[in-house]
This record gives sequence, C-alpha cells and structure tokens, in this order.
Amino acid sequence: MKTHSDDERLIDITVNQLRQLLVVTISSLLREQDPIKQTLVEREELVPRLMVASEFKVTDQTLDKWVDMTDFPKPIRIGGRWYFKRSELNTYIEKGGKNV
Repeated sequence: MKTHSDDERLIDITVNQLRQLLVVTISSLLREQDPIKQTLVEREELVPRLMVASEFKVTDQTLDKWVDMTDFPKPIRIGGRWYFKRSELNTYIEKGGKNV
C-alpha cells in the first residue's frame, strides 16, 4: 500500500461539498478582514464569478458579456473579487434564463 505525504493527498468530494467548503472559507476570511462584509455573506450565499461561469458551462468572458448585455444578475465586488448572489441566480433560472 502506497502512502502519500500531505502535499500528495487526493480528496474525493462532490461539487456541493466543494461549494460549501468555499463558502465557509470565504466567510472566514471576510470575517477576519471586515465584519460588515461578513454580515453580507451570512445573509446571502455568494458564488464566485468563475464558479458561476462553470455552472452555466460558459467562459468567464461570456459571463461578463451576459452581465453587460442581458438581464443576467449583476455581481457584487468584495475585496477585488466578483460574486453573484445565489438567490438572484436561482431567480434568473426560474424565470427562463439559461439552465445550469
């Protein structure tokens, strides 16, 4: 049986588990930086821009075009990064937007 060092460890997680891990990690980092931003994260699940592009199976450039040229939900900026509100993405899909 081969053993792996910590640097070589492979994990097996689902997309939802990874999403939750990212939300917890981002929340923790924001809590350390700014309690006002943390309050926003606690009230609303925020999804990073690249994760949204992946869920919609488009490039990040296409996602940017959708934001600029369609009724796609507008992102919010936190710490130099763009996030989308999960509730707004769900509403967009429910109203006939492109399915994930």
